[in-house]
Amino acid sequence: MASLAARVAASPYLSRLGARCALSTPKDASVLEAAQEVVFDALRAPVADELDAAEATLLLRKSEFSWLWAHAELAGWQTPEERGRRWTQFAELSIDYALRLAWLRVANEHKQVQDVALRTDGRVPGLFILGMGKLGGGDLNFSSDVDLVGYFDPDVVPVPEVLGKSYVCHRVLQELTRILTQGETHDFVWRVDWRLRPNASATTLAMSSHAAEEYYFYRASPWHRLAMMKARVVAGDVDIGTQFLTDMTPFIWRQNLDYRALDELAEIKQRINLEHPALRSQRQWREPIVEEIGGFNVKLGTGGIREIEFKVNALQLIWGGRRRELRVTNTVQALRVLAQCDQIPEADAEALIGGYQTLRRIENAIQLLGNQQTHLIPSDGTRQQQLLTLLGIHDWSTLVADLNAVRQLVSRHFTELFTDRAAEDNDPIVWPEGLSAQADGIVEAWESGYHLYGVSNQVRHRLVPLTRGIANYLAEQNSHSGQDPSVTVVRLHDFFRALPSGEQYFRLLAESPALLRSIVPPLLYSPAMTSLLKQSPHIIDCYVQGDWRYPEPFESEYVLQAESYEGQLERMRRFVNEHLYQLYLRFLQGEIAVIEFQTALTQLAEHSIQLAMQAVRVNMGLDSVPVAVIGMGKMGMRRMSPMSDLDLIFVFDQQAASLDQASRFVSRLQTAISTPMREGILYELDTRLRPSGKSGAPTVSIDSYATHHMERAHTWEHIALVPSRVVHGAPEISARINQLKADVLTRPRDEAQFLRDALKMWARISEHRIDDTALHDMNSKLRVGGLMQAEYLASCLVLKHGSRLSASGMEFDVLLANALKESGLEELPEVIQFWRIQQLWERLLGKTDQPISSLRDQYFSRLLEHLEMGSMDELIVYKKHCIELVENGLNELFTGLDQSADAIDAWLEHRVSWV
Repeated sequence: MASLAARVAASPYLSRLGARCALSTPKDASVLEAAQEVVFDALRAPVADELDAAEATLLLRKSEFSWLWAHAELAGWQTPEERGRRWTQFAELSIDYALRLAWLRVANEHKQVQDVALRTDGRVPGLFILGMGKLGGGDLNFSSDVDLVGYFDPDVVPVPEVLGKSYVCHRVLQELTRILTQGETHDFVWRVDWRLRPNASATTLAMSSHAAEEYYFYRASPWHRLAMMKARVVAGDVDIGTQFLTDMTPFIWRQNLDYRALDELAEIKQRINLEHPALRSQRQWREPIVEEIGGFNVKLGTGGIREIEFKVNALQLIWGGRRRELRVTNTVQALRVLAQCDQIPEADAEALIGGYQTLRRIENAIQLLGNQQTHLIPSDGTRQQQLLTLLGIHDWSTLVADLNAVRQLVSRHFTELFTDRAAEDNDPIVWPEGLSAQADGIVEAWESGYHLYGVSNQVRHRLVPLTRGIANYLAEQNSHSGQDPSVTVVRLHDFFRALPSGEQYFRLLAESPALLRSIVPPLLYSPAMTSLLKQSPHIIDCYVQGDWRYPEPFESEYVLQAESYEGQLERMRRFVNEHLYQLYLRFLQGEIAVIEFQTALTQLAEHSIQLAMQAVRVNMGLDSVPVAVIGMGKMGMRRMSPMSDLDLIFVFDQQAASLDQASRFVSRLQTAISTPMREGILYELDTRLRPSGKSGAPTVSIDSYATHHMERAHTWEHIALVPSRVVHGAPEISARINQLKADVLTRPRDEAQFLRDALKMWARISEHRIDDTALHDMNSKLRVGGLMQAEYLASCLVLKHGSRLSASGMEFDVLLANALKESGLEELPEVIQFWRIQQLWERLLGKTDQPISSLRDQYFSRLLEHLEMGSMDELIVYKKHCIELVENGLNELFTGLDQSADAIDAWLEHRVSWV
């Protein structure tokens, strides 16, 4: 206690405060915390009827809490985070108390609002105050000012139009300022700064929240975004204020990686250095770190508090749009989350936290000397000794060593992030020889600064690493693959033209030239991936932040966190496109096996359906999803491939939802999935396999669905039912659908009718869709003996051998295995997968109907590896075998039937006949 008393005595301000207010010294942390809670409770109480007395009470509470908080700081009671939290809590309560007091004073001037003010105990509906800066971040230092911004919702604030809502709210904030500042005499609650509001020089203190939104989204400067990162509602109407901040999310947090934030923050830092009175004399970007620390600005100087905050803010701005957990206002908390998200090493985060707390401790000690808003280490010997006593440090050299060690650490981290690494990159760039005239012109434009794509001259020097990366990639590609570099240049040029105008993505590529390896091969060889890149150029973000790897869970929380329904639909498309591209690229590069690829594509489709259903449910205000979704075709088989559409049937339980509700839900769901938006569609949607096909209702009740399949369905509908499964649905309806499928497949049917119906259906398919493709061409699906014919044969065999099936095994692979026992066609599943594997490569590389020899060598090698073949000759031999097996299997199925065209035409299909 003697040591604590000596520290308190070293502060002229605390000595005067204790003597003037006769404040008692807390004995320990528990006594101090109890006294703090008494102050909090007093500020939560209703404002006294005597407003002048209430104002005096507020001033007294500030003196009391300052005394208590100073003892906690000097004694080291509570953690630094806890001290910051309590100081901020006092600020919020005192500002809210002052706002209520101000509202009551202004209301007394206007009869029209006086009654409302009295009824609400001075709480004004619709008016709220945002705390910015250190108040918003919970980082207030001892003599901080409070950065405030005030807004009002004109639809809510209870002020008659005749009085002027803006005028009355402005008067309230004027009175609030007077109460808090008291003319900044020795007794004041807070110094107040309103300059962070939009267009501060030309607007009143209170702005309509509608006008503020328009300003931020259409006229704001970069520093407004930086300021709004830390905004929190600290007083007034919390609900309205919270909704305002939610509406501001797209302005603050951009979905794409935002490397422009580095430039914006660096420019703000330079502006502070050049304009701040304490730094104006330096007129330079950085100041040296020297032994003489007198006069050093611990907030704004080199290696100071602001540089830590700028590093943290920069990383939050870059990544926070995609990582919601980074949207925190407190600097220490943000450093910890950045480490958890692998944006900075954990050791660096802890070192910066330690440095930050050291600098804040020094800053608080400086301000405790005289309760002045200064950040300068004193140069006067007496003041320096008082500062040492407050810090508990014995000699000046120790403080110098401790402070400069922190400054060196902070300066290094700040410099690494903000230094322009391209400025010293002056080595000549060497392009491959023999470029075409078109490619040569494009390359010349790249070296001139990418102005073809809307990039400004101011950033051209920062894109040198990208230009060098492209040149190096072309040289490597030319030496290893023999690919004409001119083709690559032109394809890259087309891709760059598809990017949004400006430097954002070029800066991203310049920061990580290795991204070219994830972009150029798809541009050259995969039309499907090129289409995704053009629709969603932000896909390249994924390869900076650490891409998703199957079978990790999908990180889709951000999709439904979008503030609007339309925003959610846009994010769904973004989510699907990003994951499709990553899966395609991993398969293209041989990093994911065939079955994993097919399964991942299926799981992505299922997850996307569920996201869409949840978005529609919330948009319609429903407690639960009213329908079950049945996946057919490749979705039902769990064997989706690139560019697969979704074959779906929607069924509802009439006991839980009405036809109207279910139909409206499905209609909106179909729109959510298949309506083209800026980034395309989720998936092509096909619902023609529903009962009665195109003529049937898009949504059917479970009872109607069951009745249809048992009493009215045709054979082709049961053939389509074989690979079906429930993709989404409540347990009860899912169980009924599964049981119905088991009943349909295992119930004895008229075999003669079944075979003739199946033959007629296949004749129709064969006539309109099947081609006689050459063996050396890559049409795996629509060829004689190909995938469509093989899967049709498989479904027919399942129906034919229904008596062998078990109701407990209704998955397609299990059904087929049971149906093929002792049939001589046990090889059929391998044949089906043989065709599926080829289809993966056909669709990914756009090679359908093209010769196998047109495949690039490395992709042909991977195809052979996937097929477990050793050469082209072996592949052709096995392909011929597969065609014959499927053809013979289908012919054997229809043995004994007249397969002439006349006989097939004469057969009339009708509903299934059960035996």
